[in-house]
Parts: sequence; C-alpha cells; structure tokens
Amino acid sequence: MAITSENPIGARRASGPILLISQYPEDGYFLREVLTTFACPLETTESWQKAKRVIHCHVLSVIVTESELPDGTWRDVLSCLDDVPNPPLLIVVSRLADERLWAEVLNRCGFDVLAKPFARDEVIRVIGHALDTRGRLPKRPPGISEGATSPSKSAIGHPARYVDYGS
Repeated sequence: MAITSENPIGARRASGPILLISQYPEDGYFLREVLTTFACPLETTESWQKAKRVIHCHVLSVIVTESELPDGTWRDVLSCLDDVPNPPLLIVVSRLADERLWAEVLNRCGFDVLAKPFARDEVIRVIGHALDTRGRLPKRPPGISEGATSPSKSAIGHPARYVDYGS
C-alpha cells in the first residue's frame, strides 16, 4: 500500500522530531504543513554548525538537509551521524537532484533524495517511508558495539548497521 496523506503509515512510528537544515524559510513552512500528516514535530536550523548542536542534543527520527549549506554539505551531516548513538535517517534535498547525487547519497548510506521544488505527494511518500523504516530498523544484537556493522550487506552493498532504538 502506498504512503499518501490518506495513509501515513510512518505517523505512529516517529521516535523524535524531524530536523530540517535549510537556509530557505519557505522549506520550513512547507514541511511543517506537510508534517501535520504525521503528527511529527519539525525542528529547523539554517546552518551546519547550528545543526551539529541539535543532532548531538536531541533524538531525531529523520534529518532533511539541503545538499549545499552556507557552511557545509550533506556529506558533513552524514559523517556527523557516525558519532550519534541512535542516528536518524538522512534525506538530501536539491534543485539538481540528478542520478549522480541520488547514487552518491545511497552509496554513502543516506536514505533518499528529494527534488526541489517539492512535490507534496513525493515528500509525504519519502518522509513517511523514512519514518516507517526507522520504526523497523533491527535492534543491535547483544555483544555488538555502537556503530558496529554486521557481516551482512544491505541491498546497496554497504554493511548493514544495527541501531539500538530502545524497547
């Protein structure tokens, strides 16, 4: 069944707010309105430096970030998540959301890419899928340390990460 505004399956699975990192206020207005579908709060920041503090001080479900920020890139955001005990899923936003960016985001274990200008149904589908996926990620088995990888590979060829989201 498709994730739509009538069927937001991720709504009941959010474990924390969504963080938007964007220097464009209109993105925050749009996402805040869309996220009412999921009853999920939205935190916003306009820079990478401010986002780092939020990422390390809050349990987040998803991060939605511009591909290029005034003081960093989506790659900086992704690398910061290696130090977070319960890392959120990363969605990259770009006006130039081409196959190359999409492949790089997925190959580096980002979750997805959203093209701008935003299409409401696509945003609902991607964020809903991220929230649902976050609710279904496997628990880290006993004896496997934080950030450790399993010997199995994910569908895109990267080691699968076990993340402890609590009981």
